Amino acid sequence: MKGNPIIQIKNCYDSLHNKEKMIADVILKNPEKIPYISVVDLARQAETSCSSVVRFCKIMGYSGYSEFKTELAMYSYDLSGNLHYTLDEKDSSASAAAQNLFQLHSRELSAAADQIDCARLEDAADAMSSASCVYIFGNLYSGLIASAFQARLKSIGIPCFLSWDKRSGQQDILTIGDDGVFLAITMSGFSKDTVHLARTAKEKGSTVIALTTCGVSPIVETCSIPLVVPLSSHSLMESRFSADILFQDVLNLLFILLDERQNPERRKRYENFFAELIHDAAMGITNET
Repeated sequence: MKGNPIIQIKNCYDSLHNKEKMIADVILKNPEKIPYISVVDLARQAETSCSSVVRFCKIMGYSGYSEFKTELAMYSYDLSGNLHYTLDEKDSSASAAAQNLFQLHSRELSAAADQIDCARLEDAADAMSSASCVYIFGNLYSGLIASAFQARLKSIGIPCFLSWDKRSGQQDILTIGDDGVFLAITMSGFSKDTVHLARTAKEKGSTVIALTTCGVSPIVETCSIPLVVPLSSHSLMESRFSADILFQDVLNLLFILLDERQNPERRKRYENFFAELIHDAAMGITNET
């Protein structure tokens, strides 16, 4: 990563020429919209040419407009151009950090509970439970979450592969068929490797499921079943913390649904077991009295 594009633009704004400032003004006014518009649209809004937009992106250190808007999307949770950290500047104690972090998670979990699409979770569980194999892809932070989920799937007898990078992903995807499921885990939804592999899986007839925080992204456009968990935080760091927790919770829900499908009798056994425990405990209390 080259850093936050908004910060870069602000830092060099005074040194830009008039046409470049016009492009910068459009971006700074509505940065959240830029990842979703074409170079032609941006040039039109800035009253300049497409070539001028591309030159502007190169001045900012990018190969072109495509790389620039992808990088901007990665920082879409911090559109003010400021990286807010969990620690309070006036109080950097561990207790203050813990309080802020837990409050953040509480807000995000509460919001997610209202917004998660349970019908799509059911669809994802149906697809995965009937698949010949589940192919999971997640790199960097997403890879750690994907690894834990793979272990859970194996524990209930669902065959699955895990890929951490593009190379292993391309090898695994060679064997996927129209009876397979490709699960992409990506915070931004703009990861080139993830989107490329998802498109390959889709072309081969597989069901593509995507777990992401961005509802308007290439991965959502590509997948069959989007599991979108929007974040309310405007800080990149806080968003990463929250995404970790929310992704794990969504995958926990998905695992519960899968476990019920794979082992329909297990839930009944659990219910009967706990009912007997409660009954025995109640009888014990009655006998004592």
